[in-house]
Formats: sequence, C-alpha cells, structure tokens
Amino acid sequence: MKETEFHPALQELLKSNRLREENYEAQLLEFLREEVRKLLEGDTEKLWQILYRLDVSEMKVREALNKPTPSAWPEEIAKLILKRESERQFWKEKYRRQG
Repeated sequence: MKETEFHPALQELLKSNRLREENYEAQLLEFLREEVRKLLEGDTEKLWQILYRLDVSEMKVREALNKPTPSAWPEEIAKLILKRESERQFWKEKYRRQG
C-alpha cells in the first residue's frame, strides 16, 4: 500500500510518524495498533469517527470488541483498518484502469 493513496483519515493518523520502507507493513500495523489503543483508552468517540470515515464495518468492529481479551482489541481493529484500506485501494486502481 502506498501511504500517499491512503484515505485522508488514515493520513491524519500517520502524519506524526514516518515509517521506514523496510518492514513497512509490520510497522504500519504496529503504529495503528498503538494509535487505536490510545483512542480506546482515551477518546473512543474519535476512534468511531475515524472508523466511520474509513468505512470500516461497524459489525466487524463490534465483533472484534466482543473478543474476551481487551488487550487484543487494538490489533484486531488495526487489522480491520488495513484490510479496508487495502480494499479501497484495490477498487480505486481497478476503476482507474477501466476509465
């Protein structure tokens, strides 16, 4: 995934942290996991706003939050964000080629 093509809501989160090219995906997941953790602890309303702007399925987020170990929630939500962003970029590229 190219950072420059991320949804603006995701770019806003990444603005404070520049990731190296090596192990980019792992760094991105780690960064998002930490940001989600902070938001879960301090500003859940902002987290829901970001997830809404990114069009992450509320049902999938609620499934992640129903897991019995709260310490796993940030990583599960971060994975949902990355999956949704990957889907968005896939469709964007597909329509770009067709148009």
